[in-house]
Amino acid sequence: MDQRLCDIEELVDAVIAATDVACMSAGSLRDQVRVLDRIERKVAGLQALTIGEVARKDAWDDGTCKSAEAWVAKETGASWGEAIRTVELGERLAKFPDTARALSSGRISQTQAIEVARGSAADPHAEGRLLRTALGS
Repeated sequence: MDQRLCDIEELVDAVIAATDVACMSAGSLRDQVRVLDRIERKVAGLQALTIGEVARKDAWDDGTCKSAEAWVAKETGASWGEAIRTVELGERLAKFPDTARALSSGRISQTQAIEVARGSAADPHAEGRLLRTALGS
């Protein structure tokens, strides 16, 4: 476990405790939504990569679950479908590093990454084109 993640969690807790959205201006609220979205995308990227490694290394097998998907659902509160998609994405990101970088940098959402990874799995030569489409370029 990376201690920096624990430090970030403490910082996030402090920011949340000190933030009163009711007192923020309209512009600040819009800006905050944009920053929070970028943070969420980046964290989703790291989580998907981590879950992919959990699945590949069978690290989920602590004797309480029958599959990586079941473990993800239990640990994260995700629905069964969300857990399946996240495990699938995590496993595929190892094969598609450009998609992994785009997700982890916050340039695409987890939903977009899932679609790019699925399409790239079907046609490995399509990753660049699919990423450009997801990025809107």
